[in-house]
Amino acid sequence: MDAVSSETLMRRYAQGDEAAFAQLVERHYASVYHYIHRFFSGRVDAEDLAQDVFLKVVRSARQYRVKARFTTWLFRIAHNTCIDHHRRQSRLKVVSAEAENEEGEVDSLLERMSDGAPPASRRVLSRELLSLVQSALLELPEEQRTVFVLREEMGLPFEEVARVLGCNVNTAKSRMRYALERLAASLRRRDVTEEVLAAYAL
Repeated sequence: MDAVSSETLMRRYAQGDEAAFAQLVERHYASVYHYIHRFFSGRVDAEDLAQDVFLKVVRSARQYRVKARFTTWLFRIAHNTCIDHHRRQSRLKVVSAEAENEEGEVDSLLERMSDGAPPASRRVLSRELLSLVQSALLELPEEQRTVFVLREEMGLPFEEVARVLGCNVNTAKSRMRYALERLAASLRRRDVTEEVLAAYAL
């Protein structure tokens, strides 16, 4: 028997089925927790914010309409929760980065660095580069950093990223391109050589 969709479970919960909500939490809590944790680079209590997200799901249940995937709706709530918390704390840190491939899609920077079992010298270089990337990301505008998180950590396609952020697909892709340009410029200021940037398509 096929698993009941999250959209169906949400509709059932909106109609008073508490068991359906328990299933939704069991199914999606870990991904929401992980998103929040990575969004803030572990510098906030992700459990508290994740519980806040699902509390908002409870409060919004009657307004839920199947206009997009449940996960898109859920991550929009999670995203807004993170943004609200960031604005209160005036601090945001993200630890992911991506690079575009020739087809206009994006490949995970982490995947690029681990692809093909690189030699020990490259693995060391990769760890050092990742540390520099983490610092460089702090210089990116908030809207560009959030695209990184949604694409890198949550694996959302640009269409869903756009829905979460409330923008169109071209805008989401444009933010990614600007982020890549800023990231490369920032790494150059940190004395990362052109050869290294070229090796990782930055």
